[in-house]
Amino acid sequence: MSTSDTAIALNAALDPTRPNVSRLYDYLLLGKDHRAPDRDLAESLKFWLPGLAYAVQSCRSFALEAVEAAAESGCGLIVDLKCGYPLRETVHETALKANPDAHVLYVDHDPVVTAHARALLADGPAVEVMRADVRDDLGSVLGHPYVRARIDLAEPVAVVMTGLAEFLTDGELTAVLGTLADTLPPGSRLILSHVDPGTLPKQAIETATAACANAGILIRLRPARKVRDLVGGRWSWAELPPESIHYLFFDEPTTFIGGVATLPLKEGR
Repeated sequence: MSTSDTAIALNAALDPTRPNVSRLYDYLLLGKDHRAPDRDLAESLKFWLPGLAYAVQSCRSFALEAVEAAAESGCGLIVDLKCGYPLRETVHETALKANPDAHVLYVDHDPVVTAHARALLADGPAVEVMRADVRDDLGSVLGHPYVRARIDLAEPVAVVMTGLAEFLTDGELTAVLGTLADTLPPGSRLILSHVDPGTLPKQAIETATAACANAGILIRLRPARKVRDLVGGRWSWAELPPESIHYLFFDEPTTFIGGVATLPLKEGR
């Protein structure tokens, strides 16, 4: 990003009068890096989307379980796209417990988030933090020296996409998943979750998304079928046992979908 773009992003992230998506998620995840505007918006969203906090927290638990399974299976590199503010349970601690030889790359577009992550998470050679917007800079993420030094075409990589897809347009999400499929080794895993509006009335969904838009946060709540369609045929949901594909629906009216997909072997390999 240019110097001017960096300044604009930093000012937006530091603005105490407007909600910030990273701080909003931190509040829903019971973190400590949030301010009054973030809490106010979160409480408004929870009114219109009952169970939202539980759904977001469940997404996080699902992601950590999937990271543990991926590291145990031999994924030596975990790339956490849109990592957010550091939480008590971290991706790299989970991965390293399962596989002491694993490496983790945290990525976020928020300059304040990445500053926190560098200070609190990047405390050893197994962890790196990078600032990038995957909508524009996914190539730079995958071409980062830390990644290139650790991607072996014979070794699978796990990519975590939780708390991210909701903020991408259909075209952006399709492009990100396509770039990953084109770049990563066969057998790589995609850990994807997405908040689902469930059975909520259309008016509640529209009101909640409008409240976010008024705060400068564009969020898209997609049903499970739409998410699966956007993932498309590049990633295989059938490579793992059926129990590894999670469609978790709780008693709360707001739910989430989460799944682990693999990148199949290319023809001729």
